[in-house]
Amino acid sequence: MDPICGWLDANIVLRYLLNDHPEHSPRAGALVERAERGEVKLKVAPHIVCEIVYVLESQEYSREEIYTALSDFSRIEGVELVDADVVLEAALDYKDKNVDFLDALLASISRTYSEKVWTFNKKHFARMEGVLEEPGL
Repeated sequence: MDPICGWLDANIVLRYLLNDHPEHSPRAGALVERAERGEVKLKVAPHIVCEIVYVLESQEYSREEIYTALSDFSRIEGVELVDADVVLEAALDYKDKNVDFLDALLASISRTYSEKVWTFNKKHFARMEGVLEEPGL
């Protein structure tokens, strides 16, 4: 029998990672355990990862801790981080190049498609390879 597939909202991932809610955290953990047993397949969309990063930043997690949490979560059996290569490349740029996660995600997408990012944000995009182009007149 095929597992039930579904999409995770950020609050489920966050309750699992933070283990900070007496009722919701154990329930999130039980769902992840079901995925590990092959009963369900849990998908995480890239825009949900953006929300997860935002909340972890607000909880004073370091970039290294956030990168590790995302990387470790994506390797859980039964969890599928959609476009994982793109998202984890963005997480690496976020960690190593001190850029906003959303900017890193856009840069990673642009590299995947071998396309430019037109932006006035030289501060962050100049730190990432081969993507920046400022619009001209």
